[in-house]
Amino acid sequence: MEKANNLDSNKPAGIVDSLGKGFSTVVSRITLVSIPLLLDCFLWLGPRLRASDLVSGAFEMLGLPVQPDNYMESGSLAGLDTESLSEALNLFSFLSTSPLGVPSMIVNKMILNTPFGQGIEFSIGTWGSFAVVVIVLTLVGLLLGAIYFSMIAEGVENEDRDINHEEIITNILQSWFKIVAFGLLLIVGIFGIGFAVSLIASVASILHPSIGGFVISVGVAVWVWALCFVAFSIHGFVMNKLSLIDGIKSSVQLVRNNMSSVVGLFGLGFLIVLGLGYLWSIPESDSWLLFIGIASHAFVLTGIYASTFHFYKDRFRWNENDSDN
Repeated sequence: MEKANNLDSNKPAGIVDSLGKGFSTVVSRITLVSIPLLLDCFLWLGPRLRASDLVSGAFEMLGLPVQPDNYMESGSLAGLDTESLSEALNLFSFLSTSPLGVPSMIVNKMILNTPFGQGIEFSIGTWGSFAVVVIVLTLVGLLLGAIYFSMIAEGVENEDRDINHEEIITNILQSWFKIVAFGLLLIVGIFGIGFAVSLIASVASILHPSIGGFVISVGVAVWVWALCFVAFSIHGFVMNKLSLIDGIKSSVQLVRNNMSSVVGLFGLGFLIVLGLGYLWSIPESDSWLLFIGIASHAFVLTGIYASTFHFYKDRFRWNENDSDN
């Protein structure tokens, strides 16, 4: 009876409590927002790496229209004509590898001018250079993600003491390799499932085109559902220092045992970001007011990420206690 009462008193926090804990962690350790804040400031005010000629040529090969029918004058990349889109793309955006890395607001915003003017630009003219740059920037972005997640995990685990930088460095490097391997597994999964779904949809389309479309829709839904089960893998790598396979298994087990809470946490977090996202992006790229949006985005997203670490910590502990009893 006493054991049951202890378990009941140690029940994991709910969705709202997890969010509250996450934002409390960020308030007590405000330096956690530094990486997404500095990354967005770099993407906004720093030099730009373009591949305009390559992108424009690719659009022409694909036969894309110069200006889509739904073109809108806005600060978003959505709806831009292909010429403007190729000019707006900054290859340094690959430094943001969210959700496997640091979140960024600027990657979804058209940045043609800054408060300092057009800024310094560099250009890449060959596809070989393009591939090398993308791979290197992605790896660096995943390293930034490992640093970011490790700092959050350390803040969640040790809220009452200062971060031990010597311990966190080892965890960062180990987590980086695991995140890179996890990302490669996801890419293999995308191509594998995509090939299988395309093959089935092609056969189904022979019977009726609508059946092929239905198969593709089901395939996308299955893929999104599968991603939900491995959503806490990085938490296992970083917080519990689990191996690649054990981290994935831990995530699958946690989501399976707490499906409704997981969907609720992710859904509420998505609604928060969606609701505030419009406000963050209102200022033009050449206005200093955009910094307010960047800072707000860094704070809110870090709070949401921290809440998922609190959620993982509590649910993992609860599942362990439940299995022991």
